[in-house]
Amino acid sequence: MSEPLSAFFKLRIDRPKLVRWLDSPVRRASQWTDWRDIGGQYHNVGVQELRDFSDADMARTVAESDALLLRYKDNRAAVREIMNSAEEPYLKHASYRTDTQDFVAGSLTYAENLVDYIAFYTVVRGAAASFAGDDYGIAVIHNYQWGSTRDTSSAMRLGPGPL
Repeated sequence: MSEPLSAFFKLRIDRPKLVRWLDSPVRRASQWTDWRDIGGQYHNVGVQELRDFSDADMARTVAESDALLLRYKDNRAAVREIMNSAEEPYLKHASYRTDTQDFVAGSLTYAENLVDYIAFYTVVRGAAASFAGDDYGIAVIHNYQWGSTRDTSSAMRLGPGPL
């Protein structure tokens, strides 16, 4: 039985910067070298802690994420694909609140593998280049459907603003 994890992100960003980010090209996962820091256990040689992946296995995983990201012409297409991973329409969400300048998007049934998780975080991380002042973001991969409140696989904070 398949149990995909949820992937959601929240950006506090004004609408013009959000639109510019959505319309900009997707970055590549290979531009970052800190992927082991997201932690967690993944299928590799059996189930293995991410920090214990060999350099070759990590490079292969990041290269597969880059190949996945090449399918999207821009961040808008990538976010749309994240949301389209939802197994039913009511399992996805995207909204922008003008009063708080919060953009929230994601899927309760996103994926089950590290390649997709790195792709998700790459897309969201790309938004940080548009941040200034009090802008910030957070991204999380969590088992909302089948897990407990402690079943967060990984999370990432994006600065520079307060959270």
